[in-house]
This record gives sequence, C-alpha cells and structure tokens, in this order.
Amino acid sequence: MSDEELAALIEEQASLIMSIDAQMARNSLEHADDRDVSMTFAEWSVRASSRRQYASARIVELLRIRAKLATDEASLRSRMMRAESDLSGARERIAELGAEINKINSVNAAKLAASKEGMWRVTLDAERAILHPERRDSFLRQARGSVPPRFRDAYVATCVRDGYAPPRTSAECTAAPEVTL
Repeated sequence: MSDEELAALIEEQASLIMSIDAQMARNSLEHADDRDVSMTFAEWSVRASSRRQYASARIVELLRIRAKLATDEASLRSRMMRAESDLSGARERIAELGAEINKINSVNAAKLAASKEGMWRVTLDAERAILHPERRDSFLRQARGSVPPRFRDAYVATCVRDGYAPPRTSAECTAAPEVTL
C-alpha cells in the first residue's frame, strides 16, 4: 500500500469522525431541551459512538502501518545504497582487471612477436650457414649453447624415429665443443 493510499484512507476515516461529531452536536442540540431523549436518538448515538471508536482505531492502525512503511522504505534505501556502493566497487575492480588483462595481452603479444622473430632469425642463420660454408662453425657454436640439452635430445630422438638426419646430441655438444665440417 502506498503512502498516498494510506493518506487517503486516513483522511476518509478522519472525515467520517468529523461527520459523526457534527451529527452528534446537531442532534444533541435538538434534543438538549428534551429530557426524554427518544430511543431512536439514543440507539443512533450508541451506534455513532461505536462507529466513531472504530474509525479512530482504524486511523491509529493506518498511522502505525504508515510509520512501519516509512521505516521499511528507509531500510530498503539504505540497503540499496550499500548495494550500489558494492556494485560500484565491483565495476571499478572489473575495470582494473580489464586493464591488467590488456597489459598482460600486450606483453604476451610482444613476447610472441619477439619469439617468432627469434625463430625466423635462427632459421635464416641456419640457411645462411648452409649456403655459406664459412658461417657453419659460427652457427654450430651458437646452436650448441642456445638449446637446452633435454629439448635437444628429445628433438634428436624424434628425428631418428622419423628417419631424418639428426642434429648433434647434448653429449656430442659437450664432448666436442668445436666442431668443424
């Protein structure tokens, strides 16, 4: 029930009370001189007083409901403000995380680009070493220390299994550091 509806009900009950009071006053004046108040007036007066009492009780009840609704509304507003504050904080955190993710993605993209360029350089260095025999010793020295032994040996095993000519094993690289062809 809205505050406007409650106000209208309270006004209705107050209007009823005023109407009853006005009729009581008018009827009391009419019968003031009459010591023998008629039975109908006495019955009406009892019913009117009862109705007035009911209307008064109803006003008190409606005012209590109105006060409770006002308290509940204030509580809900307070909770809503806290929720909005929490939501605002969450949105800020999401924005921070988004910025962090963008930064990480940017760094990863740069690392990926650098990694690709590194692989392309190695491929071109190998091509240069094959095409220019005078570069072979330099390339072999560079390749000897740039690949971890575990990766090198796994790669050699894959080449042997697939029937390709394998590069040097890690043992060959440490046993004969200077290899010339």
